[in-house]
Amino acid sequence: AGKSYEALLRERILDPLGMRDTAIGLDERLRARLKPGHSPALAEVKNWDIPTLAGAGALRSTVNDLLKFLAANLEPAKVKGPLGQALAEAQKTHRAGKPATREPELGLGWHMIVLPDRPRIIWHNGGTGGYRSWAGLAPEKKEAAVVLCDTSY
Repeated sequence: AGKSYEALLRERILDPLGMRDTAIGLDERLRARLKPGHSPALAEVKNWDIPTLAGAGALRSTVNDLLKFLAANLEPAKVKGPLGQALAEAQKTHRAGKPATREPELGLGWHMIVLPDRPRIIWHNGGTGGYRSWAGLAPEKKEAAVVLCDTSY
């Protein structure tokens, strides 16, 4: 694409969804709002910067921005252009689960829990030094939730 990973994310996902508080490189405004991360013993730890594997944990965000992302995922058909198509494709099953071992179905970047007589739950979690996160949605119920934690466990 001829641009940085962050610039491409900003152009194709973050700006179209109005996610103004999500970034890899934090400007002064976002740096002032960053809550320090903590170890399991609750000692403050340094933030991880992951330039080589930015797609695996370099983004920093807020609950409100992540809820914007989940809102778009609840109704990807309402998101114009290729982004809406990509959001819908990501939620399709790309690898079947194994119910006997509780292994979830996999989409593109999503884990999916599919149980009889229950709404499908689509989710992803993550963690870096000092932080943990979880985001999930139940498209059939039009519900979503985000949990952000400033401790590593």
